[in-house]
Amino acid sequence: MLFPSPDIILNKTDTGVLLTLMYFDIFRYPLTESEIVKSVPVRCTPEELRVTLQKLVNQGLIFQAENFYHVSPEKEIAEKRKEENFRAEAIMPKARRISRFIGAFPYIRGVYLSGSLSKGVLTEKGDIDYFILTQPERLWLARTLLVVFRKLFLFNSHKYFCVNYFVDLNNLEIEDKNIFTATELFTLIPTYGKETYPLLITHNRWAESFYPQFPVREVTGVPENESGILKRTLELIGNTRIGEWLDTWCMRMTFRYRKKKFSGMTNTDFNVAFKTRKYISKHHPANFQKKVTDKLKEKILHFEEKHKLTVDSEVRSLWGV
Repeated sequence: MLFPSPDIILNKTDTGVLLTLMYFDIFRYPLTESEIVKSVPVRCTPEELRVTLQKLVNQGLIFQAENFYHVSPEKEIAEKRKEENFRAEAIMPKARRISRFIGAFPYIRGVYLSGSLSKGVLTEKGDIDYFILTQPERLWLARTLLVVFRKLFLFNSHKYFCVNYFVDLNNLEIEDKNIFTATELFTLIPTYGKETYPLLITHNRWAESFYPQFPVREVTGVPENESGILKRTLELIGNTRIGEWLDTWCMRMTFRYRKKKFSGMTNTDFNVAFKTRKYISKHHPANFQKKVTDKLKEKILHFEEKHKLTVDSEVRSLWGV
C-alpha cells in the first residue's frame, strides 16, 4: 500500500488538475491555464487554479512549457501542440463546408465536428470526424447514403469524411457514461442544425459530473437545419413503408458486415466499438474509448508509484478511474 509523501499532500483541486493533465497527456496535448480551469472535475476559481499550478510545478509534479502545463517532461510538447493547432485552424473552414454538405443529405438534422479536430488539434495523418444527428427511424438510411457517397466519389477516403457516429433525435442521451464520452460530448463543435445543440446538451446533463465547469459551445453563425427541394423530395419518398424496410435492411446488412470483418473481437468489446441499433450507429474499430480509459488508469498508477503518493480517491471516483 502506498502512503502520501510527508512533504506532499494533495487536496481535491491538486488531484483535479493532475487527473486533467494526465488525461490529455494520453494525446500528448498540454493545456493552458484557461483550458485547465474548465476541464477540472472539481469547482475552483481561476485564482485557486493559478496557485495550484504554481505549487505543483514547484513540487516537480507537473511541468510548464511557455504557457502550457503537462505531466510528461517532454521538451518539444509545446511546439508539437502549436503545430497541430495551426493545422486544425487551417482546415476548419473546409470542415464547416463539408458539414453543410452533409446536412443537405436526407434525414440529417445536426452535424458536429468530433475527435481531435473538436479539441483544436489535427495531426498530419488525422481525419475530420463527424458526429451526426438524424430523423428518428431513418438513421440507417441516412448513414448508408453518406457511406455510398464516400465510396463512389471519395474512393472511400476517410480523410475529410469520417462519419463514424450517428444518433437519432429521439435518443440523444449517450449510453456510455465515462470520462472519454463526457470529453467527446462537451468538446463537440456544432456546424449544422444549431437548434439541435441545446437538446443534445440537455439530454446529457450526466456529463456535468465529469466537467462541472465546462462551458457550452456558442452556436452563433451555425446554420439551422434546412430542407432544399431535393432533400424534401427524397425524404417524402423515404417516408413510406419502403423507406422503413430499407432502413432496417441497411442496419442488418451493416451489422452482418461488421460481425464478419471484426470476428476476432469479444462480444463485450464489439458492443462498445460498434453500436448497431435502430437509433444509434457507432463505428470505432480501434475501440479507442477502452484504450483511453485503460491508459488513464495506468498513468495514475504510474504517477502514484513514481512520486510515492496517492491522488484523492473522492475526486478520482468522479471520473470512474
